[in-house]
Amino acid sequence: LTIPGNVNDCEVNAINEEAAKGLGSLTTLTIPASVETIGYQAFYQCTGLSTVTFEEGSRLKSIGTEAFAGYEDDSNISYDEGGLPTGEIVFVHQLSSINLEACTQLETIGDRAFHYSKLSKIIIPASVKTIGTCVFDIHYHSLTVKFCGTTPPTFNEDLYVDKILVPASALAAYQETFGNSVTPYYFAGEETTVDGITYIMGEDEEHFAVKSITGSAISAGAITIAKDVNGYAVTSISNNALDNFDNEIEYIIVAEENYESLQSNAGGYENKVYVNGGTKALNDG
Repeated sequence: LTIPGNVNDCEVNAINEEAAKGLGSLTTLTIPASVETIGYQAFYQCTGLSTVTFEEGSRLKSIGTEAFAGYEDDSNISYDEGGLPTGEIVFVHQLSSINLEACTQLETIGDRAFHYSKLSKIIIPASVKTIGTCVFDIHYHSLTVKFCGTTPPTFNEDLYVDKILVPASALAAYQETFGNSVTPYYFAGEETTVDGITYIMGEDEEHFAVKSITGSAISAGAITIAKDVNGYAVTSISNNALDNFDNEIEYIIVAEENYESLQSNAGGYENKVYVNGGTKALNDG
């Protein structure tokens, strides 16, 4: 289903409460940029809905309570003579993909908005200010929530998710909200310096490259490149990254786990790269 942005010359700017509640035949949904609010249980119990796509430039500001929630099917539960339940509760929902990051004006996500979904990852735009109760209470599989804002939203209770990614520059602020159960991430092109070596995050936002070094990184003619920076592997050396110190560096020491990836991404310094604790240079094959 693709909801039109305009009907009879009238802009569509809201999806009302229970608009498509229980519409099991709905499998994909595209919401126009003009929509600003999604009401209470608008797509509740749409058990076949797997993908929700917001158009670029979305003006969405609020998602209502249980707007995209599934439900518990306890029809298989029975009770023995002692009143104890037997059987299994089934959580009914197929939603596995939603591009919430397109909603750059979104401010509020209501209670249980994605309750019982099959989402494995969701990106929360920097504009979000308030997140309700049990929004991401998935129950039966892991979920990663990535926050884009440098100011944590207000929460009504714990998130109950497996992994929380937050901007590295705002790590301390998120730790005040969630404790130490958060993992910092870096935007593409973002830099961080460790022990005299400056690393830059790649376009995939999953791997670091060595961008440059200072003289303090060199010891006895060698530099040691970190295996990872806050959990992100260092897999390449940028071209010309070491040129200012080329004559001073004889060895570039890397972790064995990163050895193969650096074989083709050493920025022209392949003949100086060795495994930490070993003697095998990259160009030795």
